[in-house]
Amino acid sequence: MDRLTSLLALFQPQPSDARFLKGTTLGALQHRSDRLNQVHSQALYVLEGELNISIDDQQHTVVKGELIWLPNADAAEVLASERSCWLALSYRFGPMHLNMVFESLPMLLHIPAASEQPELAPILTLLCQEVEGAHCGYQQVLIHLMDVLLIHMLRVVVGSMEVTSGVIGGLSDPRLSRALVSMHDTPEQAWSLSTLAQAAGMSRTAFSQHFKAVVGCPPGEYLKQWRMQLAYQYLRARELSVAQIADRLGYQSETAFRRVFRQVMGVPPGQIRAFNS
Repeated sequence: MDRLTSLLALFQPQPSDARFLKGTTLGALQHRSDRLNQVHSQALYVLEGELNISIDDQQHTVVKGELIWLPNADAAEVLASERSCWLALSYRFGPMHLNMVFESLPMLLHIPAASEQPELAPILTLLCQEVEGAHCGYQQVLIHLMDVLLIHMLRVVVGSMEVTSGVIGGLSDPRLSRALVSMHDTPEQAWSLSTLAQAAGMSRTAFSQHFKAVVGCPPGEYLKQWRMQLAYQYLRARELSVAQIADRLGYQSETAFRRVFRQVMGVPPGQIRAFNS
């Protein structure tokens, strides 16, 4: 897979809402909490006027023609001028617990549109037309367009190297990304420091130090976390037994898998099954 496909497949972002907001709409972008504690993201595209975004006592102004992404929108407040109009696109991004994508993202990301990112302009134009027109089948069209927009936003984030830490920072690094994609694609392999360094085209020492400095943990710890994220999804899907999951993720025994899962996730595998029954 490429750098983003495996992450999107694991965290399964889902478009949830698209609407125009106008006037002096303000307040926190709060969502009713759910028992899975999902990450709620929003992309805001300003059509008229300006928005003032408040996050952790920091102010950000967004003007006409600009697009921003709030990876975790629950912490943001929006103040709009009377004549402001903007397109608000909401996404559910899976459970917050150990969500590798969002652990190192800033609270607000400016996504250059129009002249700087011309491929975004037609997507945003079509989104506005579908939201405004509500033609036959528009809901399905919106879902697909929002998926495309999200992928483009992630491409901008990874390609710009604006995020320099965490898994996104690692995927933005040409050398580390090769090792990360290898782990993502074949987590069942008995990856060692030597084989991962070879995939990255680096010496063992240089790779180990650079990986920890950027991603925030040693390669072996990251592989363990990735496997447990996959295990969490397999358990929720209820299609494989615990023994089959252990085998698929490269563990020599079900007992070893259960021990690692409880260490990382804080609960035994059976509790995830029971929670989602």
